[in-house]
Amino acid sequence: GRGAAGHMLGAVRAAAASLLGSAGDAPECEAELSTASHVWCLLLLDGRVLVGCADGTIRVWPLDAHAAAGNSFRAHEGTVYSLAACTEPELTVFSGGADSTLRCWKPRDDTHGALHPDRVLASAPPGTRPVLALAAQPGALFSADAEGRIQRWEPADDAWRATTTAECGVRVYALVLVRAPRGGPAEGTAAPTDHNNSLAARDLIASAGCEGSVCLWRCADLSPIAHLGAHAAPAHTLYALAACDGGNDAPLLLAAGAGDCHVRIFTCDAAGGDSALVGILEPGGAV
Repeated sequence: GRGAAGHMLGAVRAAAASLLGSAGDAPECEAELSTASHVWCLLLLDGRVLVGCADGTIRVWPLDAHAAAGNSFRAHEGTVYSLAACTEPELTVFSGGADSTLRCWKPRDDTHGALHPDRVLASAPPGTRPVLALAAQPGALFSADAEGRIQRWEPADDAWRATTTAECGVRVYALVLVRAPRGGPAEGTAAPTDHNNSLAARDLIASAGCEGSVCLWRCADLSPIAHLGAHAAPAHTLYALAACDGGNDAPLLLAAGAGDCHVRIFTCDAAGGDSALVGILEPGGAV
């Protein structure tokens, strides 16, 4: 209801205020890493930060006192638009680029945390189908390209294969996994044998489109769940927020930013019926 949605939006604002400190203190920068190239995407992974750059390189820094001792390697012939990692069946990094390829990498176990190439999952003529967005959940990868195609990838026979495709009809700039709460069963009740599977069935993928749309898709089969509305400019930033207290039945929160200088906060659920806009934040500039 409206009361619950208002409470959730209040929780989001309270969390933002707590990040800035009770006295409104600004966050402090602890380190500055120079890439010498335009930065398009970031991935925090197992004590490292991976940076996708416009010159086609991926740069890797360990998050410690010696962060400046990172390394870089050429990953794509053109901008690296997106990075994601999947932990099952083993840790694997994925990158999507302007050269219309989706690449798979395996982390090296060394002090620099470098990556070595594994395979190319998808390839099209350069420039025809840039891979703009990636998202992952355990055992599955999701990709979106400039032609508005979202694909689900799964590991099979020591490789990753596309199993499902959905057509958005618009260029997709961002994907994010919206995971159902993983809290345990209520006190005094027995955990169902399919507890984890039933929660995974509620997981969603959100997409942000070039015409400002924000849409929800079911992870399992990429069936459309809801169209959450549209910004007045391209939507290119998505972030899944923790739901307020309420256990496994609590709605999920999604934040979407766009060039219209607004951040829209939505509730969303696997059924789609309770998905709604619950608030608009105005940071004062394009997001």
